[in-house]
Amino acid sequence: MLELTLSEISKKYNYPLPILLGQIEQESGGNPNAKSRAGAVGLMQLMPGTANDLRVTDRTDPKQSIEAGTRYMRQLLDRYSGNIENGLMAYNWGMGNVDKYLKGKKT
Repeated sequence: MLELTLSEISKKYNYPLPILLGQIEQESGGNPNAKSRAGAVGLMQLMPGTANDLRVTDRTDPKQSIEAGTRYMRQLLDRYSGNIENGLMAYNWGMGNVDKYLKGKKT
């Protein structure tokens, strides 16, 4: 059932399934109850503010976590012209930090 859900979510947000699967593994090791020292929770390791912005009511709920995390990645990919590396950096570092980093690379 979860595989079908992952595939559906991947298609819905035009986000490559292999990248999504890798992101879940990297972020949480596939543990929906994973918690980071920084306060990120769930399969996609959503921070409280991000989860709130994405209307997640339970960060440990796999479907909510994956849907919201993938929707957020779609927003980041749109911001960074489809560049997956920049999107993933922003997912982890925050957009402001990535923008500063990219600006520094251009000068």
